[in-house]
Amino acid sequence: MMGEINKTDRLDVRGLNRLQQAGTLPTVWIPPGELRDQRDLPRTRMVLVRQRRQLKNRIHATLAKYALHDVEVTDLFGVRGRTLLRQRLDGLPPHTAYASRHLLEQVEALDGQVREFERRIQATFTLTAGIQQLLTLPGVGPPLAVVIALEVGDVTRFATAEKLASYAGTTPRVHARGGKMRTRGGRSPDT
Repeated sequence: MMGEINKTDRLDVRGLNRLQQAGTLPTVWIPPGELRDQRDLPRTRMVLVRQRRQLKNRIHATLAKYALHDVEVTDLFGVRGRTLLRQRLDGLPPHTAYASRHLLEQVEALDGQVREFERRIQATFTLTAGIQQLLTLPGVGPPLAVVIALEVGDVTRFATAEKLASYAGTTPRVHARGGKMRTRGGRSPDT
């Protein structure tokens, strides 16, 4: 708001003009078109994985609701698990079984789509030195390493590690007023 009490387009233009004249107008990095296009592959894969997880959770919840969730396999959606899952779906009431079978079909369709995206990502992106370094982090596999590398872009555009952490949303913003503290983003200062 440039220190103004009121906020209008005209006042904003004046304030931006003052910043530009003083040479203090912040610049914004806009990724090149090729990078924006490349980001679409892992981002879409992430959306598909999230949808698949939601459907799996719904199937788990349905089985738990009817006390059919005590399956003898560690992965209910693995090869053996799906066989047992189909048997358990037969024990559900007819409408619930119908809905759950359709959810399972969606999970299987999403499995195939995710595999296609992973093949495309693997064919598109080579293991650069940056991606190989990211793979050394605990919990970071090839799909996530590609996501991080593409989202960060050229790391030299960040003056400090703190600026990169802020860009990634891992540093909290603390708002304290009237004895109450509120944080947004990152972890709270207590942890």
